[in-house]
Amino acid sequence: MVYIFDEKTGTELSNGDVTENGFRIDTANSKYTKIAMTRKILNNTQTGLTDDTRFNGAVSNGEEFKDEGIYTIYAYNTDLNKVKDFEATIYVGNNNILAAYTKHLNSSNPYEISDLNTLVDKGYTITDDGDIIEPVVETTTVTTQTPETTATKTETTTTTVTSAEPSSAEVSADTSSDTKTEGGNNTALPIVGSGIGVVALGGIIATVFRKKKK
Repeated sequence: MVYIFDEKTGTELSNGDVTENGFRIDTANSKYTKIAMTRKILNNTQTGLTDDTRFNGAVSNGEEFKDEGIYTIYAYNTDLNKVKDFEATIYVGNNNILAAYTKHLNSSNPYEISDLNTLVDKGYTITDDGDIIEPVVETTTVTTQTPETTATKTETTTTTVTSAEPSSAEVSADTSSDTKTEGGNNTALPIVGSGIGVVALGGIIATVFRKKKK
């Protein structure tokens, strides 16, 4: 029969509990119960624990412990010849890392001191009772609307093609001109003769009219 009580509140403590007030051992005055205890404290590098040999040894009924550290209490019944019939680890202090270490020491997922320091660096929160809380990752979705502008560029290209070959219209005009010129060699004289005859005939008619008037 071994009981561990919070020194200030009187609350019974069990394996893995944390208290800032210290604790007291109570064996219910059993003459068969023997208690031994070890105490660990942080080493100088703050990454591990070291034994404080001043506290290692037998413990008497009603004895109190208030100094900071991780205490492991062993109890056994001398009448039954049992070794470590009872075992409990209690942390005294207010260091969150040591509180988490003690609370998870006998769990399926124990931590080293260095592991807990790494979690804190990553943003994890360790409560005063030794609970480990993962960081909350807030996801923010930003929607940006960019209007799509399509520019249409129209290019007008004027291409001037100069050909050494004459077009069909030019060929037709040239051919017509040539035909008239060539034909003029045969028809020019009759046309001139007819004109002279008409002028002479007109002169004769005019002379006859003048004579009649006289």
